Amino acid sequence: MYEALYSRTFYEKKGSPRFRLIIEKIEEKCDLIRQAPYTACHSERLKGNYRGKRSAQLDKRLRIIYMVCEECMKQGDHQWNHKDCSDCVGTPVKCIRFIDITDYH
Repeated sequence: MYEALYSRTFYEKKGSPRFRLIIEKIEEKCDLIRQAPYTACHSERLKGNYRGKRSAQLDKRLRIIYMVCEECMKQGDHQWNHKDCSDCVGTPVKCIRFIDITDYH
C-alpha cells in the first residue's frame, strides 16, 4: 500500500461543512487509491492545468485530484508538480499526494 500525504487544500476541504456528510466516502476512496493508484475509482491522467496529476471519481460530480510520486518521477512531471511537492527529494517513491477535491467540469 502506498503512503498518503495530504495537501492543506485537500485536508481543509475534507473537513469542511460541504463534505461533512461524505467524509467516510472520501476516506474509503483514498484507501482504494492507496491500494491501486493507477486503476482505482476510474483513475485517469490529467492534461492542461492539472498535467502530471490524476483524477479519481468520488461521485458523479466530484473528483479527487492526486499525484503518484513514482509516476511523477518516471514521467518527469516534476516541472508541473513542483509547487505541490517541494519536498520531493525526501518523499518515498510509493507515495500518493492528495491535492484537491473538486467538481468535474
